[in-house]
Amino acid sequence: MTIPDGSDKIAYNRISQDTVNLDQHFLIDSAVSRETVYLLGITSYDNVLEVGPGYGNLARLALNDMPHSLYAIEKDPRFSELLSKELASYHNFYLITGDALRVPWPAAHKFMSNVPYRISEPLLQKLFVQEPAASSLILPLDFVTRIISSSEDNDYTKLAMMLRSIYDVRIHESIPPESFYPKPRVRSALVYMGKRDDSSSTTRDRLTRRVFLQRDKKLKNAIREGIIQIVNERGDMLTKRESRRLLNHMPDDAVMEMYVPQIPAAKLGYILDSISKNFDALYGNI
Repeated sequence: MTIPDGSDKIAYNRISQDTVNLDQHFLIDSAVSRETVYLLGITSYDNVLEVGPGYGNLARLALNDMPHSLYAIEKDPRFSELLSKELASYHNFYLITGDALRVPWPAAHKFMSNVPYRISEPLLQKLFVQEPAASSLILPLDFVTRIISSSEDNDYTKLAMMLRSIYDVRIHESIPPESFYPKPRVRSALVYMGKRDDSSSTTRDRLTRRVFLQRDKKLKNAIREGIIQIVNERGDMLTKRESRRLLNHMPDDAVMEMYVPQIPAAKLGYILDSISKNFDALYGNI
């Protein structure tokens, strides 16, 4: 087990033994740690957020790049207590003790995490809402293959549709179980997500993002509000009556009355494609 130099090794070893049976797999491969931070290209202007710093290996590497600030959200109060002492000399380091799925996230340009496997999907859903410019993530490899899937794949998911509406997602490298303690049963992957420039976003991309941000609405209402928002953002005006014109020719009224989480990915993708094409034909690409 790799413990940072100068750390309280007795305390870290005690915590390590307590967490062996939990869903925590600590990254002990220094090369992967360095690459995880390197991918972000941290500068002195960046606010960086890390979820689950654990022993603080990634945090220390990131702090060496001298970001404007580094926020870390740690659920385990024992790690929080140790990190608050050991990283106290860094005046740009801010520690938040709490559940990352529940506490508010500070605004950040860049994000990194060795993600606890059981919260991979909800964490990425929250990351989608926060929309950092760049993210460096360690995730289960089989999970990653689903978030990089396309609409032609059998395992295409709504999470893939959501993330790829604003991000270019790529696997940087595959990571063996031996790179973690304790060893997980599956391979992992280091994933980089870079936000695309607005100028390269299509009507479909922009509409998809706004629909997923309104998951608590029926699909027809989420689409209508989404179209109004993206047209108004470019300085034009689109009334609710005009937005309804785009929905008049949709073939499946029953689906339009459903909420986004209820709709299969393939069906939702087909509807968003049709609406986007109708919009482009009537008004031009957004």
